[in-house]
Amino acid sequence: MTGEASESATPDVSVLVPVFNEVEGIERCHREIVSELARSGYSFEIVFVDDGSNDGSYERLLALAGSDNRVTVVKLLYNIGQQRAMYTTLGYCHGKAIITFDSDLQFHVECLPRLAAKILEGYDIAGGIRVNRRDPLLANRLPSWVGRKLINVALRIEQVDFGGVKAYSARLIKTLLGMHAPLIIIPAMAYSISRKAIEIPVRHEERQTGYSKWSILSRMELYLDIDTLYARRPFAWMLTSGVGLIGTSIFLGLCIVAYRLLVSEHFSGLIIFFDVFLLATGIFLFSQSLIGEFVVRNLRGGRFDPSQVVESVTGGRNPGSG
Repeated sequence: MTGEASESATPDVSVLVPVFNEVEGIERCHREIVSELARSGYSFEIVFVDDGSNDGSYERLLALAGSDNRVTVVKLLYNIGQQRAMYTTLGYCHGKAIITFDSDLQFHVECLPRLAAKILEGYDIAGGIRVNRRDPLLANRLPSWVGRKLINVALRIEQVDFGGVKAYSARLIKTLLGMHAPLIIIPAMAYSISRKAIEIPVRHEERQTGYSKWSILSRMELYLDIDTLYARRPFAWMLTSGVGLIGTSIFLGLCIVAYRLLVSEHFSGLIIFFDVFLLATGIFLFSQSLIGEFVVRNLRGGRFDPSQVVESVTGGRNPGSG
C-alpha cells in the first residue's frame, strides 16, 4: 500500500464522501483530499460510501482502498439516497472531526482543514458558506434561498448556507447515531440537538464531473420533510390561524346579534355568510393541526436501521467483510 496509516489511534479528521455513479471523478477527489490534508498536518482517513452505483464506481473505490490504507469503502445493498447513505456510514468514521464532502469537488478541498480546525476548537457543527456560488440561479440558488428561510424558521436557527459542506464533532455524531429518526437529514438532526455551530466562507467552483442529483421538486420535498419532522411545532401556524379565525367569527357573530337587537333587523345576509365561512375555516384548520400533530408524533417514533443496508466494508480500519 502506498498510503500511510494514521499514527494515532483516533485520526483528527474523517472525510465522508458519498458516491453514486461518480466514476469519472473518484480518483481526482481522492488525490485532492489527500494532498490538502497531508499538507495540513492533521492525521486523517477517507470513508467512501457507494450508494448503489452501477457505472464502475465501486470497483474504482476498491482499487483506491487497495493502494491507500487511509481509505475505507462502504458498499450499500442498493441506492437509499445521499443523506441516508452518509448516516449509515457515520459509524465507520473514527475522526475527532467528521466532514461530509461531495466527490464533485464543487467545494474546494482547502476548506477541509479549516472546518476541522473549528471542530477541534470545540464547536459541534462547522458549515461552509459558498462564496461566489457557481450553481444556476433558477435551478439551484433560488430554491436554496427559499429553503434556507423555511429551514431557519422550522429549526429556529440563523444559518446562512444550509446546503454547504459541513463538519461535525465526534460527540455530536455519537448522539446522532442514537437518535430515533424515521427520515434522515443530517444537518437538521444536528441543529436540532446542538446550537454550538459556526459558519465560515469557502470557495465554490463549477462542477468538474458528474451532474447534480437534486431537482427543484426534490429540494422542496426536503424542505417540507425538515419542517414536518424536525420543527418543534410544525403545525403551530395552522393551530394559531384556526383559533384566530374561530375567535374572529365568534366576535363577529356577537356583533351581528347586538346589531339586530339594538339597531335594525335588516342588513345584508352576506355578513352572516362571511361569519359562517370564518367559523368553518377556523374549525377546519384547528382540526387539521391536531391530526397533523398526531401523525407527526407517530412518525417520529420510528427509526431507520443502518445495519440493514450495508453489504460490505473494505479497507482502512474495516478490512473486507463482504
